[in-house]
Amino acid sequence: MKFLIKSIFNLFGLKVVRLNPPKEESYTLTVNDPIEFNQKENLKSLYKDENNLNFHHFSEERNNFYKEILSCISAKNILLSNKNIADIGCGTGHLLFNIAKSYNPGNLVGYEYIDEPLQIARKLVPGAAFIEYDIYQKNEKQFDIVFCTEVLEYLLYPWRALLNISEMIVPGGFLILTVPDGRADQWKGHINFWSAESWRIFLEQHLPSKSFEIQHTFLSGNILLGVIKRMN
Repeated sequence: MKFLIKSIFNLFGLKVVRLNPPKEESYTLTVNDPIEFNQKENLKSLYKDENNLNFHHFSEERNNFYKEILSCISAKNILLSNKNIADIGCGTGHLLFNIAKSYNPGNLVGYEYIDEPLQIARKLVPGAAFIEYDIYQKNEKQFDIVFCTEVLEYLLYPWRALLNISEMIVPGGFLILTVPDGRADQWKGHINFWSAESWRIFLEQHLPSKSFEIQHTFLSGNILLGVIKRMN
């Protein structure tokens, strides 16, 4: 049958060619030890790697993730316009970029452990301030809304970081947290793997109910979301 079809095409001067589908590009980070992987010098080298940036920071998937966070908090009637907003662990600044593009915020500040991604962020969102910051250190600045997305799973002492950033919210303000669902997450670069249940317990254990109101839910893609309102 295949020979007959090829013969008919040849009569008309046509040629049958088999096309292979394009291969999907991929980029995988090799992790032998998550503690070593998250050391400052290694992180600096990752932010100088164009493949890492393109696949893990500039991707459409990452952009859609930020859009879903903003859509979710908008559905909870958390307003971003005219608010002072911080992003802890802001990376290349793309969450703040989406906020600046879609809303009319007050001051925007991005904090990151190393300066390499901040160099990109300053060009991406020139109206924001970007500051090198260690999440284990106290920060006297306070904001109406503080984001900390996909950070706590990398930390040896996430409760210390949580307490510090919770103090950066003004009374009546919100802290927006995300971490991967530990039941689905298998990436070796992470140190902490929370289930939906242990994530709720972690937040309630370290944020007293008299001072904080906690909501938690799922985003798509096996992401756990925490929305914390500071009461006083």
